[in-house]
Amino acid sequence: MAARNTTSGPAGLLGRVRVATAGGTVDLITDASWKAFQSSPSGWEQSGFGDGSWPAAADLGAYGIAPWNSQVVGPDTGAVSPLAVAEATTERRVNPLGVDAAVPRFGWKLSSGTAQQYQAAYQVIVASSAANANSGVGDVWDSGRVGSRQAVDVAYAGPALTSLRRYHWRVRVWDTQGRTGGWSAVQFFETGLRNPGTEWQGAFIGQPAVTDGLSGASWIWYPEGDPIAGLPPMTRYYRRTFTLSAAPTQASLVVTGDDTADVWVNGTQVSSSPRVTDSWKQAAVLDLAGRLTSGTNVIAVSAQNTTQSPAGLIAKLTVGGGPTIVTDAGWKAFQSGPSGWQQTGFNDSGWAAARR
Repeated sequence: MAARNTTSGPAGLLGRVRVATAGGTVDLITDASWKAFQSSPSGWEQSGFGDGSWPAAADLGAYGIAPWNSQVVGPDTGAVSPLAVAEATTERRVNPLGVDAAVPRFGWKLSSGTAQQYQAAYQVIVASSAANANSGVGDVWDSGRVGSRQAVDVAYAGPALTSLRRYHWRVRVWDTQGRTGGWSAVQFFETGLRNPGTEWQGAFIGQPAVTDGLSGASWIWYPEGDPIAGLPPMTRYYRRTFTLSAAPTQASLVVTGDDTADVWVNGTQVSSSPRVTDSWKQAAVLDLAGRLTSGTNVIAVSAQNTTQSPAGLIAKLTVGGGPTIVTDAGWKAFQSGPSGWQQTGFNDSGWAAARR
């Protein structure tokens, strides 16, 4: 400990460390067994530092003596800490979609209305719903109170996460006086496919994907050739128009194309597949809340096969309190992308029904 007198008084120190173990409790109090020095040589705060030349501290007397008397007030651990979580991230992103890390990492930044405040401990909870997270119920994982100043890359340590699912989480911290700050705002993240090699199965024609996120959906393609034999590299265009009675507060689209799928919602591009080998094995999970409106909506997708295969597409839209829309024969398909084909007002009456 370093004590500094900012006035003409002595740089005195008063303290007690209580150590509780399975073998009992030990109190270490400030007395003549402490060592003291006038400067701070390099490494003086480390356990291996040699303080044999330091003199014993002068024991000036028990608590209550002059000049301090009995004016020391202990911290109120029931008070609210001035520390607050100002920003929180998962995998260093805010509310990310398609998180493919088996063990997501959490991080947060702190703010304080009082200077010289530090985090001494944290608690992270992960919940299956926003309601549980708001109630402080970590029904997926609860770290409990962890004594640590770590606030970057705090690893999830709960049970294995489910593919294509949204999880909600929040964090709170304690300061060095034992006061707890309030919970952060509820954050969320959505997982991608946890094990693409085993979870992604099924044939192109008429076979739905077996993942929860794509259950009920079928691979669709432009009606030409043989999808099993494959077709030369090309791009095919797909549209699905639908009507909603109100703008939803929750809507999620799971989508992939062989080999790529670029997605527009009501004329605005919202996703583009990475141009890498077998990119179709990793579905995109898109949050469409705020992009769908009351009335007519359209999802438009261009799928490109970069190898000898059909330019196929599979997708599932889940609207909170509304319909679930899957790729099926209700989608329209075309061999080119005319001007405005991604817009809601485009006339696709000349387009063919997609084949599944």
